[in-house]
Amino acid sequence: AFSGCRNLTSITIPERVTFIGENAFYNCSSLTYINVSSNNKYYSSANGVLFNKAQTELIQYPAKKALKNYTIPHHVTSIANRAFGDCSNLTSITIPDSVTSIDESAFYNCSNLTSITIPDSVTSIAYGTFWGCSNITSIIIPDSVTSIGICAFYKCSNLTNIKIPNGVTYISANTFSDCSNLTSIVIPNGVTYIDDTAFYNCSNLTSITIPNSLHYISFAAFFNCNNLSDVYYTGSKSDWERMSMGIDNECISNATIHYNYVPPVSGDISGDGEIAVDDVIYILKYVVGNLELTNEQIVSTDLNGDGGLTILDAIMVQRIVLGLGRI
Repeated sequence: AFSGCRNLTSITIPERVTFIGENAFYNCSSLTYINVSSNNKYYSSANGVLFNKAQTELIQYPAKKALKNYTIPHHVTSIANRAFGDCSNLTSITIPDSVTSIDESAFYNCSNLTSITIPDSVTSIAYGTFWGCSNITSIIIPDSVTSIGICAFYKCSNLTNIKIPNGVTYISANTFSDCSNLTSIVIPNGVTYIDDTAFYNCSNLTSITIPNSLHYISFAAFFNCNNLSDVYYTGSKSDWERMSMGIDNECISNATIHYNYVPPVSGDISGDGEIAVDDVIYILKYVVGNLELTNEQIVSTDLNGDGGLTILDAIMVQRIVLGLGRI
C-alpha cells in the first residue's frame, strides 16, 4: 500500500482500519514512527512500532527508527514478514523466549545488525530471514530448530561462524550463498541433501565436515569455493563414491577428502572421548590466556555457537558433567 514511499516519516492508522496486508510499508526507508488510534480493534502501537491489538505479533518496526538496540517485548509470540526489513540503524535485537514464529525475511537487509540470538522456542528459520545482514559475524541457532529456509543467510558476508543444529536434515538452496567470510562449516549427522548453490561463492571456506548420511550434493552447491582444501567425511571411500553430486562442484571434488573422520565430542577438549571436569578447567585456562587451543578444539567446544570460547561455554560443559543438560 505504501511501498516505496521513501520520504514518508510517520503514519497514523485510524480506528476504522481492519486489515493491513504484508509488506504494506516495504521500502519506506525514512519511516520513523507508526501510530495507531487507541480505538482501533485490530491493531496497536508501542513506541512507534506496529503490533496486532493483543500485541502478540510484531508487524512492523519502522525502518528509520533511531534506536540501535531493540528488545522485543515478552508478550510477542510471532514476528511478521519483513517486520524489521531494511532497519539499517539497528545493531542488536533481543528476541524473548515467548517468540515461537519468525516469518519470511523478518530481518531482511538489516545491514548494521551485528548480533542476534534465536531462542529455544523457535523451531524453524524461514525463507530469507537474515538475507543481506552483512555485518553479522555469528548467529546462535538453538538445537530446537529443525528446518532452515531458502536464502536464510544469503549475503551475510561477514558471517564467520555458524553451527547448524543436529535436527536439521536438509540444507536449502542459497542458504549460505555469498557468505564470503565463512571459513568452516560442520554439516550435522542426519542431513541427507544439500540443495542448489547452498554454499555458492563462499570464497573463504577452507574446510567442511560432511556426514555419511548425506546422499546428494546438488547443482553448484559449492561453486566458487576456491579455497576449500579439506573435506572431513565420516563415511568410507566407497560411501563417498556412492554419493550423487551435481555439476559445478569441482571445488569439493578437488579438495582432499579425509575418510572415516570421527568428529570430536562436543565439549571434549582433552580428546579422551568424554566430557569431564578437566574440560571445564581447559576452557577456563583458555579464557584467561593460560592455554592455547587449536581451531578444531575451539569449534567443537563452542556449545553456544557464538564463534569463540567464553565462561558461558565453561558453564554449559559443567552442567553436562553434572547431568543438568545445557542452558
